[in-house]
Amino acid sequence: MRFFFGDTGRTGCARDIVGTAVLAIVMAITAACGGDGEPVDARDVTMRDSAGITIIENGAAPTRPVFVIDSTAAIDIGDRGDDDPDYQLYSVRGAVLRSDGTIVVGNAGSGELRLYDARGHFVHRVGGKGKGPGELEDLAWVALAPGDTILTYDHEGRRLSRFTSDGLYVRSFALGGPSSGVFANPVGLLDDGRIAASGSTVFMAGERQSGMSRDSVPIMIVGSDGLIQDTIRSVVGTERLVRTTERGMTVSTPPCGRVTSFAARGDAIAYGTGDSYELSILNPSGVVRRIVRRRAAPVAVTSADLESLLIEQMGGSIPAETRAQFQRQLAETERPEAMPPYSAIFIDRAGRLW
Repeated sequence: MRFFFGDTGRTGCARDIVGTAVLAIVMAITAACGGDGEPVDARDVTMRDSAGITIIENGAAPTRPVFVIDSTAAIDIGDRGDDDPDYQLYSVRGAVLRSDGTIVVGNAGSGELRLYDARGHFVHRVGGKGKGPGELEDLAWVALAPGDTILTYDHEGRRLSRFTSDGLYVRSFALGGPSSGVFANPVGLLDDGRIAASGSTVFMAGERQSGMSRDSVPIMIVGSDGLIQDTIRSVVGTERLVRTTERGMTVSTPPCGRVTSFAARGDAIAYGTGDSYELSILNPSGVVRRIVRRRAAPVAVTSADLESLLIEQMGGSIPAETRAQFQRQLAETERPEAMPPYSAIFIDRAGRLW
């Protein structure tokens, strides 16, 4: 799996993507001063205060780049061109960098944490598919806590697990507590070791009609013991397309639907609903500190975009019956006029929002 940052043009439709076999970690992100200390061109940015909230509005991008990502990866894991299983990755759910340069990869395909040294050479693996202590049945998230402690979240049993910096299993606990019925997803670690998490909408058969659904979801603060300490805000969640039939109910993300995205790091929790190019940044108490906006013309959704989405989701070879079924579903779904402005957000270690 390769990770890239930057505008994605017409490929902004929300979709689930299964990771391929390569993980590239680009280590060199440099601030561009134009060389020899020359300043970047003036940026089209306005800042104002509104009732104690800083509102930042971005216009046209500067003609010179503010950041340049090296086109050559410093470390490339998984592209060895052989059948060595230590370097074959599938459904990567995250990669974190330890203080000594060791890279920890959450490989959901095998239910493992794989450790590679600072040069990308395989060291060892821990975990494996299963529901027992230290095993990872449905790995969804991996993060690095203070002291290089590794945290993982497994959808199976809503289980948070803690490992030492070397990957040795320590303990597990249920996100929300053992008796909680809350379905939550970790979105990031705060400086004090607590976890920011977003709630999930639960769809029960017989309780929903066919059509588009968009419910509110909570943003929560979870302690190091997995217990929910506070619900700091409620926001509109991701769009879901509900279809009820005689056999039951299916729930999916509609093509190019609005996705509510979250990120957290340090003392900041960011979220955006995908309705406009706007992100809100909260403190751990839920107080809005900043609102970041971008002036950008909407990008229209075309039939070609939806056809491209079909090919991407189904793979290169699509049976005629499957293609026809997918196209019928697209025809029955109201097509949005514009692409979502983003489908994911990220806060890096320097506090920059991507």
